Amino acid sequence: NVALPNVPKRKTGELRIHYIDVGQGDAALIEFPDEKVMLIDGGDGSKSATKSLLRYMNALEIDKIDDLVLTHADNDHSGGLLDVIKHKTIFNAYLPASFCKNVHLSDRILTSAVSTRQLTKMPNVQKRLQYFSATTCVIL
Repeated sequence: NVALPNVPKRKTGELRIHYIDVGQGDAALIEFPDEKVMLIDGGDGSKSATKSLLRYMNALEIDKIDDLVLTHADNDHSGGLLDVIKHKTIFNAYLPASFCKNVHLSDRILTSAVSTRQLTKMPNVQKRLQYFSATTCVIL
């Protein structure tokens, strides 16, 4: 049984951005002042990378992700998202159109998981997400 990472508790109204070590790939977690959470990419899906990502989110006591964003369909960004979807509640997912055309099995499984949970596929145009007061996140 491995201990969770030691991550300080978030202060009320604090904006925190975490760049999580998932080896070769990318994964960034944003905690907004209004307690919404965004995950951008999910690492390569290797056992160690996915375990690291989920353990980090567990250390932060994150059970839900308001917005999951996949920047592109390469496996080093999308590979770990299937496990995230299995273990966390996802309210919105934004996927590039190219992701849905990728024939890689894990991509097809993830696309299926997203569609069955009635989540959103990102259109080819920019999508704006309003989080709090005057702050806007623009996804291109």
